Amino acid sequence: MVCLTDSGLIREHNEDAVTIDPDYGFAILADGLGGYNAGEVASGMTVNLVAQGLRQALPNSPPQQLDVASGKLNAYRLLEQQIQIANAAVYEAAQTQPHCAGMGTTIVSTLFFDNRLLIAHIGDSRCYRLRGEEFVCLTRDHSLLQEQIDVGLV
Repeated sequence: MVCLTDSGLIREHNEDAVTIDPDYGFAILADGLGGYNAGEVASGMTVNLVAQGLRQALPNSPPQQLDVASGKLNAYRLLEQQIQIANAAVYEAAQTQPHCAGMGTTIVSTLFFDNRLLIAHIGDSRCYRLRGEEFVCLTRDHSLLQEQIDVGLV
């Protein structure tokens, strides 16, 4: 596994945060919302909290096992839970810390287990598969633009 992020040619600073953990089989990328306060804070918090939560939970909750209470595989439950925890923390910071007012982030997170890949994402950060020389997008943007494309307005 490898990760790389770049601010590109337009932005002055990078609001991306990314981590990978081959031992636990996950990769997480968050992109702070540009034009708002503290996008890099939101993305950093999100990546750190989700990664920390997965590292703590995965040893006791193998991703391929069924969680009886929810009826979902642990992988689904864990990713959903950790993203919700990170979301609550970002929201709380945005409400209580003036320099963080309005901050937000996208996230795309993957968990590899049992020869499978689980993807969880929010916003317009995408996950692609590279097979041979072909990239295929595996996610669909959560955005107004995507909704307009879907109904033929764009």
